[in-house]
Amino acid sequence: MEGKKFRFSKKIVNALMREVEDMAELVEPKEKIAAVPDDPQDNRVLECAIEAGSDIIISGDSHLLALQSLGKIKTMNPDEFLRRTRKRPLR
Repeated sequence: MEGKKFRFSKKIVNALMREVEDMAELVEPKEKIAAVPDDPQDNRVLECAIEAGSDIIISGDSHLLALQSLGKIKTMNPDEFLRRTRKRPLR
């Protein structure tokens, strides 16, 4: 799973995956939704966010960002999230 899009080394990808796994909560959505007709696979992200009781989805995906929100769940890109949490964007 070497990062082709961002060109991270396998070592960095594995370290990041371990960190995410340590923080993550595994959920199995009970509810199916169809909020993203142009990219139905994105609906799975939304289903998981709903099941987990998430407040925010942080993504660079154009279809998810176009939603802006789904119920109480807001979608935002990483820069916007960091601005809102008063941290400087990584550049």
